[in-house]
Amino acid sequence: MVPRPALGTQFRSIFFSPHPLRSLHGSQSIKVRHLNPNVFVIQNFLKPSEVERFLAIADTHKASFKHGLVEIAKNQRVRDPSRTSSVLELPKLHNKDVFNVEMRAADLLGVEGDKIEPMQVVEYVNGQKYNLHHDSGEILPDGKVILTEPRSEFQCLCSVYYDANLNVCVLAGTATIFIYLTSSRCNEGYTEFPELGINVKPEAGMALLFSNVLETGEVDPRTVHQAHSVPKGQRKVGLNLWVSDYKQTAHVFNLCPAVFGQGVVRPETHGPGAPVVCPTKRKKLLHKGPSGLKAAE
Repeated sequence: MVPRPALGTQFRSIFFSPHPLRSLHGSQSIKVRHLNPNVFVIQNFLKPSEVERFLAIADTHKASFKHGLVEIAKNQRVRDPSRTSSVLELPKLHNKDVFNVEMRAADLLGVEGDKIEPMQVVEYVNGQKYNLHHDSGEILPDGKVILTEPRSEFQCLCSVYYDANLNVCVLAGTATIFIYLTSSRCNEGYTEFPELGINVKPEAGMALLFSNVLETGEVDPRTVHQAHSVPKGQRKVGLNLWVSDYKQTAHVFNLCPAVFGQGVVRPETHGPGAPVVCPTKRKKLLHKGPSGLKAAE
């Protein structure tokens, strides 16, 4: 078993304090939806112009989205019936908008930029949903949630393990930031935390923030959640952003397996969406602490 690093002071103050807003930057736009465990929504986490550009990425790379698969026999996989949505991964520092959002998330939680995992664009259409699941663990048949662990030294180097279902590197993060890019009606496509008795209605630009682990570092089974279905003719798009307790350096240099495979888009290298820094400087920049980088204008 790979030991998990200790959670940082800022992380603990946000997720395990009865007064979390004292530790969150921009607390005037942050609302507490639940205490113990602490769940937040952050209004206008993305500007309308940023929302439009991320939706444009989703539209441009629509053919590259991939459905989650589940293995039913050796070398035999079928679509995962519990997750009918589709996913597109954006490499670290894909473009200026990705960079800005990664650093905004890092600054919000007081972590280094290289603790932010590669961003995912998630799309739900025509009845698609994601049944009850946990972002940092596996739900067993008896309902118990166990922590997901890296399985090899190389997988720890990537800070991930290789998910053959999606053909990309993924990691179970300590915290989740889900950013809604579209708005929905109250009974459509909402996020439900059944153990907490709360529902979150999608609003474009709003972020949902919660921890997947307890203060001890063990998995928190109370934060299991599900994404309810989107009616026919409707569309829900969002960004998955996970905060890791391991560095994401390998992702910065695209060292993980099949990082440019199906379901992953290549970084933009020129034009208005080009990376804010050249690849050779990425590692140095990402090792700076919170607020150590100025987001691109």
